Amino acid sequence: SLLSLLHYLSLSLSLSLSPPAAPVLLTLGAKHATFGVTEAHFPVVGGAFLRTLEQGLGDVFTPDVKAAYTAMWGVVTSTMLAGAAQFMAQQEAGAASN
Repeated sequence: SLLSLLHYLSLSLSLSLSPPAAPVLLTLGAKHATFGVTEAHFPVVGGAFLRTLEQGLGDVFTPDVKAAYTAMWGVVTSTMLAGAAQFMAQQEAGAASN
């Protein structure tokens, strides 16, 4: 339901802006790297995410709401990409030592 989506998104926003979320997002980024997710995928998913919110929230999707979720997605993206980069560096270091 829309209410469940709003609750999940609010939780995501609060977690992404708090330091405890960083380890989770770093790990998630590393896992996504194993699936072949690249930096180019994040803007596509972020755009779809914002369009979904806009359609689902209607008039509630104000410029401030859009800005907040855009900022949240930026934190998610940068942290997950850092996790992916760390994972790839570890993989390369492991391969070089073999």
